[in-house]
Parts: sequence; structure tokens; C-alpha cells
Amino acid sequence: MTPDYDVTTFETWRLKAEEDFTAASILAEHGGPAATICFLCQQVAEKYLKGYLLLRRQSPKRIHHVDVLLEDCIAFDDSFQLLVDDAVFLKRYYIESRYPDDLAEDVRPEEVAAAMAAASHLRDFVLAQVRML
Repeated sequence: MTPDYDVTTFETWRLKAEEDFTAASILAEHGGPAATICFLCQQVAEKYLKGYLLLRRQSPKRIHHVDVLLEDCIAFDDSFQLLVDDAVFLKRYYIESRYPDDLAEDVRPEEVAAAMAAASHLRDFVLAQVRML
């Protein structure tokens, strides 16, 4: 990898994303709350996309819309276009506030597998792109 990349910052974001992925995986394995698992999957995507942008020395927007962050990644690498469906799917799970009145109650347990798959696909894709740099 050439010195044009900020590997240290990417690694910091990757580790935080992996914490969220591990937590989501454990909760999913034990039938945890669907809204929380899906939120964590959205966070995995957000952190990996922001980490990729920081790796490329691009300050990510201070937003939580993974579809918009993905557009910025596509500007560096068209192949990120393959993640559009995952990003659009996961963006619905962002929760602005974690207070009881604000939590999504319409997230069904059946959505967990799809959210985990989308987060896993996005995670694997970003890691593969980083390895190729």
C-alpha cells in the first residue's frame, strides 16, 4: 500500500466496526432484539465506509446515511456501486436517539438475517478493496 493512504486511521475505524459486527453476531445468535441488531449492522456499514474514505484521505460527511457515504466511496472506486442495495437496505436501521420513545418497533426478527448479510457483504467488500490498494 502506498504512503498516500492513512492505514492507521482506517484500522481504528475497522476495529470499531468489528466490535459492532461481533455484538450484532452474538445478539443474533441468541435471539436478541431485532432493532438493536439491525442498528448495529447499519453502524458496521457506516464505520467501514467512513473508514474507507479516511483511508483515502477524504474527510467523510458527518452524517449517518450510508447510501450518501457510499456515493463518496464510488467517486474513488466505481466497483463500490455493487454495494448500493446493501446501503439502501441498511440505512433504514439508523436510530437517531436510543431512548425508548425513539426506538423502532417495526423491525421484525425476520429482518435480522438480511441485515447481517448486508453488513457482512459490505464489510467483506471494503476489506477486499483495501487489500488491493
